[in-house]
Amino acid sequence: RLAEEARIAEAQAQEAARLAEEKRKAEEAAARLVKEQALLTTQHQSLQPKQKDLISRYANSALSELSSSLNGSLLIQNELNKHMFEQNSSYIWHNITEFSGRYHSDDFRDYQQKTHLNQLGLQHIQDNYRAGLLLSYARTKNEFDDDIHGKSRLNMVSAFTQSQFENGINMILDASRGIHFSKIFGKTQDADIRRHITSLGVGFDYQFDLDKLSIQPNFSTHHYQFSGTSYVYDQVQVHTPKNQFNVYQAGATLKYTFTPRDNLTITPQVSIHYLDVSNAKFTTQVNQAMLNQSLDSRWQKEIGLQASFGGWSFSAYAAQTQSKQQEKQHQAGLKVGVYW
Repeated sequence: RLAEEARIAEAQAQEAARLAEEKRKAEEAAARLVKEQALLTTQHQSLQPKQKDLISRYANSALSELSSSLNGSLLIQNELNKHMFEQNSSYIWHNITEFSGRYHSDDFRDYQQKTHLNQLGLQHIQDNYRAGLLLSYARTKNEFDDDIHGKSRLNMVSAFTQSQFENGINMILDASRGIHFSKIFGKTQDADIRRHITSLGVGFDYQFDLDKLSIQPNFSTHHYQFSGTSYVYDQVQVHTPKNQFNVYQAGATLKYTFTPRDNLTITPQVSIHYLDVSNAKFTTQVNQAMLNQSLDSRWQKEIGLQASFGGWSFSAYAAQTQSKQQEKQHQAGLKVGVYW
């Protein structure tokens, strides 16, 4: 009897092992099927043509021009943020920025953008409060795909205020209004484009002081409005409806301040910033075709140097920006200010 029970138990164990092995093989086959299906889906998606591969030279240059205007307005806002967060004490200042970058996307083909930005600012400072105006003038040259060229200029005026609370937190409010003039050079007919750009923003920063070393985290958000545009370009009708979107920025700056002699202060610094522009999505109609495009998030790394002496302030910086739509872009700026 004991031998019979042992035989039955052994048979049951073998059956259980067989069933477990079949279950394992079935699970492996199911996992392999899922993996193969995912691979086929990926290959299918990679074979699907992207919008940039399907659009005409006219549609591509229209989308590229809009992208260029968006980047120009973000450049001006970046310089305003920089001035506010560095707590510059100049009453009057002049800033020059040179920017060069190459952009690419699934929505439009690669293009090259070079921008020269001039800014003149003035502000009133009293205790823990300041308010001011910033006038910006940006000139841009674009090299679009299909050997198409373009140029633009952006005139913008910005007003800002900054208040420091008792706990040391700075709050910044700013508003900007600008007009963007752009031209695309066609074979038989040029495109003249005009759009209005408005932004409203709020920002916060706080400076942790550790003797001569300081760390300054900051955050800002801005709401943009772009007016609609309609134009004819080489007998092609283009229309972009008005749009609005939000931009979010977060970063931190590390500074070291020292005074080698009386009335001379030198501050080297390094910064890193994250800019989320993924909320910006546009639709452009080219004849009867509806085309989409969007911006993405980007990182900016920066090194700079500030100095003040005898009522004059000087600052210079070099920065590198990169995102999925951008190769490593480079920009550099120089600012001269007066304080008393």
